[in-house]
Amino acid sequence: MSLKDQIITAALLGSAKKHVNPADFPAALRPSIETLQGEDHETIFLQAASLSLNYLKAGVKPLNLRLTINEAPAEEKPYCSGEAMIVLHDLLSGKYPNLTWFWCKRCREAGQIVQPDLLPELFEWGVATKKQWPGLLSSVIGKRGQWLAQFSPDWQFVNIPEEEAEWETAGLPQRISFLKKLRLSNPQEAREKIASVWKEENAATRQELLETLSTGIHKDDEAFLFQTLNDKSLKVKELAWQLLKLIPDSEIILKYRQILQDSFVVTSNKVLGLIRKTNIDVRLKLEGEEIFKTGIQNLSNDKRISDENYILMQLIGEVPPAFWTSHFNTSPEEVVKMFASRDELKKFQPSLVQAVIKFSEKNWAKLVVSFGTNSVALLSLMEGVDKISYAEYLLKGNSNLNDIVNALRNEEKPAEWNYNFSRQLISAMAQDPYTYANLFESIAVYLPAAIVNDLDKFFPSEEWKRNYWQKTLGQIQEYIRLKEKIKAIF
Repeated sequence: MSLKDQIITAALLGSAKKHVNPADFPAALRPSIETLQGEDHETIFLQAASLSLNYLKAGVKPLNLRLTINEAPAEEKPYCSGEAMIVLHDLLSGKYPNLTWFWCKRCREAGQIVQPDLLPELFEWGVATKKQWPGLLSSVIGKRGQWLAQFSPDWQFVNIPEEEAEWETAGLPQRISFLKKLRLSNPQEAREKIASVWKEENAATRQELLETLSTGIHKDDEAFLFQTLNDKSLKVKELAWQLLKLIPDSEIILKYRQILQDSFVVTSNKVLGLIRKTNIDVRLKLEGEEIFKTGIQNLSNDKRISDENYILMQLIGEVPPAFWTSHFNTSPEEVVKMFASRDELKKFQPSLVQAVIKFSEKNWAKLVVSFGTNSVALLSLMEGVDKISYAEYLLKGNSNLNDIVNALRNEEKPAEWNYNFSRQLISAMAQDPYTYANLFESIAVYLPAAIVNDLDKFFPSEEWKRNYWQKTLGQIQEYIRLKEKIKAIF
């Protein structure tokens, strides 16, 4: 029995039953044990136990650790200025996520990186913003930041594996990021990687992997997508149909086109032998119910719309708008005009707009807007002056300014909005400062500095909102001040 076990046994039995016996101890300890004296057996036992503990510790050698030297590599880019770091500290302390994003973007464009002092705080900002900008953050943390990220699982999102060799061991978030990038350079290889792990993954993972095919969707993806229609998961099947409908010349879109071609019959005749009049007979012509397996609903949920028209509306929204130029043998301008003015087609105009948005048809977007179409989703398809002009038009009749603002924001190339639109937007937001309180920091990047001089001219029409708006004005001024300072530094 070891010395440690003997002491434990004696303690359990009690010193009255188990007296200290020098013979039970190692030879080196016996002379010392024999000299122990005390008023009772308990005192002698405690002295012997203490002596034994020191004896056991005295023979232990220190742990020999062989640590590999792992130092951060040397930086390749210059650090930003001390003034820039002060501003970044203010942004992180004030919890300004969008202005911090703007700071990082300007820092990257200047070819600079963050000084090491604020790296941990910057990482926490990335985590707090749900890791929304991993690529941007990775570009400004330098070699030291990438090295530092390995010490926290929460920070490793900045070092997303990009090499093909890491595919087998990467987690799902890294695989998704990798696939999205690969779809831009080699869509076939990305599709093959999904197919290689398809049977091994659960339904939720298969759905996430399949969603990456929306990047650069192509006719070549059709065969694989048809295979996924046999999946056991209903959500995976629904997603497969959605992706197939994004391919303009897919088999299902061609079927939709044929139904529309048969259902919209164009005839022309002469009136009084002189004027040629064009008639459009709209009547759903459908053979079988196969299309209802593709996501098309067969029953209208609106009493004002017949089931037949409801089916046609869905089909029009799924087919590229260019179909109508060939079917009606006319120009896009004339097609848009026909859907806006002809009685038999007016009811289908929103569906045509839906198709324009679905297939990101920028030229068609300008045309439908010119006929008074009110759709915030069209903003993302417009550019430059046309985009701001349409936004001004939407401000007059749209109650949800969040949608307009989100459609106008451009994280790739943030450009300031013109002065007049900015005034109209702030004026509209001032009427409901509680609703839009969290929106001002995100739009500060796009507001011109001159708008600060006019902020005190905007007030809510309702008295009870004015005190809150007065506080909000100070925040807006601070946001714009910080934005201008960032622009001056970089």
